[in-house]
Amino acid sequence: MMDPSKMTVARLKEELDALGLSTTGKKEELYERLIEALDRSDDDDEEEEEEEEENDENDPEPSPAPVKKTSRRAAPKAKKADAVKVEEAPARSSRRALRANR
Repeated sequence: MMDPSKMTVARLKEELDALGLSTTGKKEELYERLIEALDRSDDDDEEEEEEEEENDENDPEPSPAPVKKTSRRAAPKAKKADAVKVEEAPARSSRRALRANR
């Protein structure tokens, strides 16, 4: 929000209307009404913060979440169908033998 002292009458009225306050009167009256409302709002915010801090101090610490137990069984072995066959490349001497047999 802009500095209320630099606001136009129209802007002061918009801000007062948004706060649900009267929008009638001269610029000085509108300015004073807005300043008072903002001061009250600041005081209310400070009181709420103080109350929250007091409540936080009185609340016990939350207990940690329970730890789930896990099974100690070994992981299942891979099935033969899941196993991937890896064929080794023949040694060089075997390659020559294969070529000779062709």
